[in-house]
Amino acid sequence: MVDDLQENEDIGPSSSPSVLSKINLDDLSSDPADRPPITSYHPNQIDDVRKAYLVKKAFQPPGHNFKWSNYSSGRRRFNVKWFDKYDWLEYSTKQEKAYRLCCYLFNGSVGNQGGREVFVSGSFCNWSKPGALKEHVGEVNLLIK
Repeated sequence: MVDDLQENEDIGPSSSPSVLSKINLDDLSSDPADRPPITSYHPNQIDDVRKAYLVKKAFQPPGHNFKWSNYSSGRRRFNVKWFDKYDWLEYSTKQEKAYRLCCYLFNGSVGNQGGREVFVSGSFCNWSKPGALKEHVGEVNLLIK
C-alpha cells in the first residue's frame, strides 16, 4: 500500500473514498479545522494516514494566544497546561476549539464513548467545564491477575 503512494505528489483524499488517490503523508494538515474526514481517504490508505498523524502527534500550539470567552462565572480560555495532562488533546487555532486526535483517527472504528462526537464534529470550547475532558476519556480499567 505505501509503495503505491507517491510521497512527492500533493494530492489530498479523493472526493470518493472508493477511488485510490495519491497522497503526501508528510503534508497532512496539522490544524484539526483543515482536516478532511478520515473516511474520505481510500480504505487502503486510512491506516497509512492514521500512522502519519500518530507520528506527528496531536496539534498543540503552546505559543498561541488562546481566545477568551465570557461565561456567567467570568472570563475563561483554553488552559495550555491541559496539553501536559492530555497528550491526545489538540487545539485548532483557526476555530479556537479543542479536539481529540484519536477521535478523529478512529471515530468510525470505536463504540460509543461519552461526548465522543463533541471532539470530532462539534469540537469543544466550553472552557468553564474542563472536567468534560477527563469525562470524555473515562476511567482506565486494568485487569490485573
